[in-house]
Formats: sequence, C-alpha cells, structure tokens
Amino acid sequence: MDYSSVERMSYAWEKCSELVTWNSNATVDLPECVSLASTWLECEKLTSIPLLNIPKVTSLSYTFYFCKALTSIPLMDTSNVSDWGGTFNYCTGLETLPALDFSSATTVRGAFSNSGIKTFGGPMELGNVTNFEQAFYSCESLTSLPYVDTSNGTNFKEMFHFCRALTSIPSTMDFSKATTFNEWCSDCNVLTDFPPNMFDVTDTLIPSAFTWAFNGCSLTAQSIENIFVSLDTNGSTNVSLDIIGGNNAGRPSWSAATNTAYDNLVAKGWTITFNP
Repeated sequence: MDYSSVERMSYAWEKCSELVTWNSNATVDLPECVSLASTWLECEKLTSIPLLNIPKVTSLSYTFYFCKALTSIPLMDTSNVSDWGGTFNYCTGLETLPALDFSSATTVRGAFSNSGIKTFGGPMELGNVTNFEQAFYSCESLTSLPYVDTSNGTNFKEMFHFCRALTSIPSTMDFSKATTFNEWCSDCNVLTDFPPNMFDVTDTLIPSAFTWAFNGCSLTAQSIENIFVSLDTNGSTNVSLDIIGGNNAGRPSWSAATNTAYDNLVAKGWTITFNP
C-alpha cells in the first residue's frame, strides 16, 4: 500500500488484537505523516514493525501502548518527534531500544513505563522536557541509564518508581530547575548508590518535594550522606524527605557529616523520616 500522501495514521490499527505482523516491506515510507499517535495501541500480539521513514512525525504518543509481544524497534529518524507520552508503555517484551533521537522531545510522561526495557542504545537528549513524571515508572528490568539530559526538568514525580532492578542514578543528571521529586525512586529496592552534589542547586522546592522519594530503597550510608549534605548545601527550607523502609542505611551507620547535615536540615524546618 502506498502511504506517501498520508498525513495522519492516528488510531489506524488500534486494538487489532490479532495483528501479528504489519507490512512485509523492509521500509515503509511516510514522508508526509505528522502523527502516529496510538496507531498500534493495544495490538498485543504484534511482534515487529518494519523500518519507518517518518521525517515529519511529531507525535508517537501511545503508538505502541500495550504491544506486549513487540520485541524490537528499528533505528529510525525520530528527530522531529516531540510527543513521546506513553509510547512504549506496557511493551513488556521490549528489552532494548536503539539509539533513537530524542532531541525534539517535549513530552515523555510514561514514555517507557511498565515496559521490559533493560538498555537504551545511546544518550537521551531530553533538554526540552520539563515534565519527567513516570517516564520510567515500573521499568522493573532497568538496571542503569545512559546519559540523560534533564537540564530543563521541573517535575520528577515517580520518574523511577518501582524500578526494582535499578542500582544507581547517573551523576550527570541536572536538577537545577527541579521543584519536586515526590515518590521519585520509591520502591527501587536495590538502589544502593547515589552520587554527591546532585541537589546542590535546584529551583524552589515545593514543601512535599521529597515525600516518599527514597522509600523502600537500599541506599548505603555514603549515599545517604551524599543526599543530606547536598540538600543542606541547597539551602531550601520546610521540605519533607522520606528515606525510610527497605534496606536504607539506618542512623547508627551514619557518618558525622550525615548527622551534621541532618541537624542542619531539621533546623531549617525539614521533616525527615529514616530507618532507626
């Protein structure tokens, strides 16, 4: 079929629950198409797609939502895609993404959540994104991330919630415009390592900025020191922080620097819960 003049394919094969393969061509040309929003939404038996030539597409919103049998995505030109909201949500069979171009992304809410993704093929240039809410929510196979540009991010709510295999956070993440981290890494049970200086500079934090942020993790005593000292350096006042539950290092293992930073934060009006 000739798709050369098609401008939108939104919802085209939505809920085709028996669709296993789509198009036998090696490449499908969609030179005028601007939206593939929800095109294969809930095609739960779809196993693969051909290479898509999509130079003008701006929306991949929910394109592959609940495509549970999809195991791979070809490397294609996504340089103009701005809306990645829910694109791979519930793609539980998808373990690896190629080095897709995210440089035009403005929306990534739930983009990779509930998927089987373990690795990303390259850096994620997300410098235009402000809302990272649930971007990687419940990616239970994700162990680590490549470089992620978060320089304009303000909302990091539940970004890694339930990422049960994640062991560390990239030290290159930029939170200079951040205002909230509610439930950010909650229930990341094997998250042990957290870099220093990550929160030295943020925007004005909301009062509940770190509520349940590190609940149920396994942060080492050094990681907790890194967090407390950085938040003390930040200078924010009257903020809540939860670093309780799981195997987070308890207070008896804290260093002198951690205890000093803790006392300073409490004096600034912080409310902090922690393992005794």
